[in-house]
Amino acid sequence: MPGAIRASGGAREVDYVARAGRSIVAIEVASGARKSSLPGMNAFLDEHGSARTLLVGARGMPLEDFLLADPRSIIEPK
Repeated sequence: MPGAIRASGGAREVDYVARAGRSIVAIEVASGARKSSLPGMNAFLDEHGSARTLLVGARGMPLEDFLLADPRSIIEPK
């Protein structure tokens, strides 16, 4: 499954895609600059409706928490 989704209007991508069994998580790592929209996440959800998304950094899960988290807690649904 590709992490990048391309469309005629340009590239819309997510930074990482994690998968365990049937669980899929699209992960976007935002820098200090605040992003007003995340077209890659929206495009990924359009194509993979059962996927979950995770924003790391600005407006999302703090980077340190993400790096210290058990990967299963991120990928597997609760």
